[in-house]
Amino acid sequence: MRTQILPQYDHCHSALGMESGTIPDSDITSSSSHDSSSVGPHMARIRTELEGGAWCPDKQIGPGIYEYIQITLSQLNYITMVETQGRFGNGQGKEYTEWYQVQYQRTDNEEWLTYRTKNNKTVLNGNINTYLAEKRLMTSPILAKRVRFVPYSTRWRTICMRVELYGCPFYGGVVAYSAPPGTRFTDVKLEDDTYDGTRSNALWFGGIGKLVDGQIGEINVSNKQLSSGWIGWNRHQIGSFIVLQFYFDVSRHFKSINIYSHSQSSSLPYQSIHITMYKLSNDLQESNDFVQWTHVPSSSSSLKKEGITIDTIMCKTTVPLASKIDLKFQLTDDNDWLFLTEITFDNSINTITTAIKNLTSLCKDACVSVISNNQTNSLQQSSSAKPTTLFGIEWIALVSCGIIVCFILLILLTFLRFYLLNRKSYCKSQQVQRSTLKELEALTENQAINTYDDVSSDIITLPSSIKTQSMGSYIYPITSTTSVGSHFLSSQNNSPKENYAVIDTYCFNQHNGSGDGRTTTSSSSDNSNTQQTSFYSDWSKLNLNNNSTFHYASSDITQEFLTDDLFPNIQGLFGTNLFHTSDNTYFNRISRQIQSNVNENKLYGLKKISESVNGEIYIGKYDDECTNNINKSVLIKIVKSTSAIACRHSFINEFNILSTLSHPNIIRLCGVQNEHMYLIQEHGDFGTLQDYYRTLTTTLATNDQSMQTMNYCFAYQLSSGLDYLYHCGIVHGDIATRNCLFYQDYTIKLSDHAMVLEKYSNEYWQYKNKKIPLRWMPSDAMVCSSLKSDVYSFGVCLWEIWNRCHLLPHSSLSNYELYLKLCQINKQSTNELKSLNLPLPPDCPKEIYDLLCECWNYEQDKRPQISDICIYFRRQIDGCIM
Repeated sequence: MRTQILPQYDHCHSALGMESGTIPDSDITSSSSHDSSSVGPHMARIRTELEGGAWCPDKQIGPGIYEYIQITLSQLNYITMVETQGRFGNGQGKEYTEWYQVQYQRTDNEEWLTYRTKNNKTVLNGNINTYLAEKRLMTSPILAKRVRFVPYSTRWRTICMRVELYGCPFYGGVVAYSAPPGTRFTDVKLEDDTYDGTRSNALWFGGIGKLVDGQIGEINVSNKQLSSGWIGWNRHQIGSFIVLQFYFDVSRHFKSINIYSHSQSSSLPYQSIHITMYKLSNDLQESNDFVQWTHVPSSSSSLKKEGITIDTIMCKTTVPLASKIDLKFQLTDDNDWLFLTEITFDNSINTITTAIKNLTSLCKDACVSVISNNQTNSLQQSSSAKPTTLFGIEWIALVSCGIIVCFILLILLTFLRFYLLNRKSYCKSQQVQRSTLKELEALTENQAINTYDDVSSDIITLPSSIKTQSMGSYIYPITSTTSVGSHFLSSQNNSPKENYAVIDTYCFNQHNGSGDGRTTTSSSSDNSNTQQTSFYSDWSKLNLNNNSTFHYASSDITQEFLTDDLFPNIQGLFGTNLFHTSDNTYFNRISRQIQSNVNENKLYGLKKISESVNGEIYIGKYDDECTNNINKSVLIKIVKSTSAIACRHSFINEFNILSTLSHPNIIRLCGVQNEHMYLIQEHGDFGTLQDYYRTLTTTLATNDQSMQTMNYCFAYQLSSGLDYLYHCGIVHGDIATRNCLFYQDYTIKLSDHAMVLEKYSNEYWQYKNKKIPLRWMPSDAMVCSSLKSDVYSFGVCLWEIWNRCHLLPHSSLSNYELYLKLCQINKQSTNELKSLNLPLPPDCPKEIYDLLCECWNYEQDKRPQISDICIYFRRQIDGCIM
C-alpha cells in the first residue's frame, strides 16, 4: 500500500527561491556570522558563489551549540524537500555540515518546532563534501512560514552552508487542529504519529499532522488493511461523539469542507456532523457569536471510491467570516470506528477585511496624535478629517524629498565622473614617468602577446549526474594491437581545415637595449647583430629562419654562471608548459566557443595535484552535456584569488590559445569561469603513454609486428597533432611521452601539464625557478623555442617509444654535463656533434632511426617537416594492415 497525494500537491516540488533570488536578502537571517560581509546569511543561496561562498556561523559547531540560518517566507508554504550544500569557494572552501535539523514556525508567536521523520528522527544527513548538493525528502511534509536550518555535530568542527527549500504555497490556511489521540486497529497503530503539537492522554492540541498533510492513505480492499496514513478512533474508548477543532491563520470565507473517511460497513461511519463556525466581531477579534448547523451525509454529497468515502459539506452562506471551525462527529450504531485520513477546506482569504486591518494598524498612531492635539468639543471632526489632510501632506513631502535627493545625487555623480576621468589620466602619466626602460619593454611585449581584455560569454552550457571512479591508479585495456592501425586511419584526419600565413617561430626575445623586444617578420636576415659576440653571430646563422628577426644577449653561455638570457620560461601561469604563438590575429578568426561561467556543481571528485605562486591545478570529474559525456575526467586550472588581478592578462592569453585547439590528438578546453578565473581541460583515466609502456611485459618482443604497428600508430597520432599545431603556428615546447595522455581505445592526446607533476620532476632541470626539459630540447631552444625545436623533441619522444620508456634520454650524462655539451655544439666538428645523437633502440627499424637522426640535426632548416613525417607514418600503417 502506498500513500496518494492530493492533486493540488502532486507537483509541489518547486524551489521556493533561495537560488533564484525570489526570497530577498532581508528575509534570510542567522544567529551569527563569522563575517557578515563575506559569509553572511545572504551568501547561503544554493549553487551560487557570492563573496565567501556560503553562510558560516561565528562559532564552531559541537555539543550544546545552537546556530541557525533562518528563511522567512511571504506566506504559509507546504514544504516537501530541503537541500543543503557546503562552501566550495572556487575550490578554496573546506567547510560543510554532515548533519542538521530543520525547525519551523507557522504563526508569529508560536514556539519553534523541530521536524521529525516518520521514524521519529530529528537529525537529517547533510553533505559529504563542499560541492555536491544533497536533497532530503520530507517523509511528512511540513506547513511553515519560517524555516531554520540548524547544523548539528557530535564533534567540534567549522561548518558552512548553502540551502534551498522545495514546496508550494499552502492555501488551506490551517495552522493547528486539536483532536483526541487515535487508537490501535488490529496490527496498525492508527495514531497521528506526525502531529507536531502538544500531546496528552485526553487531547492533542496546538499542532498539525495527517489530517492536513495533503496525503491520502490507501486501503487494501481485500483484507481491509489500512496504511499508516489513517487515524482511527474507537467508540468504546472515545465515546459516540468525536470533536475536531481547526484553527486558521486569518479570517476566511468558507465554501465547502471535504472529509476523507473509511467505513467497515456499507454506510458511512458517522450519522451526522455538527459544524460550528465562529464569526468575527467588528474589531476583527473572535467573539462568542457563531453559526451552527448539522450535516447529514447522503448519496448526493458523498462519493465512494476504492474503500474511501469523500463527503462534501457545503458551508452556509450566512457565515461571513470565520477563523475557527469545530467538527463534531456522531458515530452510527453499526460502526465502532471512525477512520479519517484527510480534511480539506475550500476557502478564500477575506482580502477587504485584511486590507482594512492593515490600514488601521498603519494609521492608528497618526490618528491618535492628531486627535490629541485638538480641543475636546471638536474631537469628532478631527478624528474624521485630519487623517486625510495628514496623508496628503506626507505624500507631497515624500515626493518633494525624492526629487531633491535625486537632483543632489545627479550632481554628485557628475562631479565623481569628472574626478575619476582626471584621476585616471593623471595616474597614467605618473606611471609612464616612473617606468624604467626595462618595464616599458616588458609592457610592450605583453601588449604584443595579449590582445584581449575579456573573454566572450555568450556560449554553451554543460550538465549533471554523479558517479565515482578511482583516479589513483591506471587500468589499461586488454585489446589486441593488430587492428590498432586501421582504427586510427579510419577515425582521424590530419589535414587542417584552413591554412594561414603564420610566423614560424616564437621567441622569448632577449636584447641589450637596442631592440624592441618583439618578433617581427621580414624577408631578409637580420643585420642588426653586429655588436654581438662571434659566438652568437655564428649561432644565429645556424639557427635563424629567414622570416624572423631575433635579438640575443651578448653574454657567453658557456660561462660557469648562467644568466636569464638563456632558457626562456616555457611555464605558463599555472606552472604547465605554455602553448605559445606570436600571431594573435589568428585567434580572432577561429576560436571555438567555450562555455563560460561553468557551474561548479558539475565538478566533483576534485584532487589537488599542483600548486604554484599564482594558481592551483586539480583533477576531477565533470558532467559535459554538450558532448553527452558524463563522468568525464578533467583538469581544472584555478587562478588564486590573491593573484587574479595581476594574472588576468596571462589567464586570457592562455585561454585564447587553448580555445583554438580542436584536434583528436590534442586535449581540448571544456569550459572557463570568467569571473573566478579557472579553466577546465580534457584529461584521461588511463595515465600517460609513458605509464602504458612501462606496464608492458618485458617478454613481449619489440620487433613483433603487432608491437611495431602500435608504435607506428602512436607516432602517427603524435605527428598528426604536431602537424596541426604547425599549421596553427603554435609551439608546444615539451614534447615527450609523459605529456601524451593515453585512452582506452589506444588514442593519445598531447597535453601540457606533466611539468607540474612530482612523478616527473627528475625528467626536468630546475634552474632559477624554471623547469627545463633539457634532455628533450635542441641547443637552439636554449634561446628561442620554435616549431623546428618541437620536431627535435618529437624525435626524442619516438626514441622513448621504441625504448618502451624504460630509459631516460642521455642517461649517462648529468643535466649540467648535457648543458655544457649543448653550449659547445657550434664550436665542434660534425663528427663530434653526432655524439649527442641518442643510441639505436633495440629492435628499432633502421629507417626509423634514420628519421630520428634527421630530427636531431643541429641545423633547424635540415630537420624534416612534420607534415612529411605524418605522411610517412600513415604509409607505414597502411603497409602493416594490408
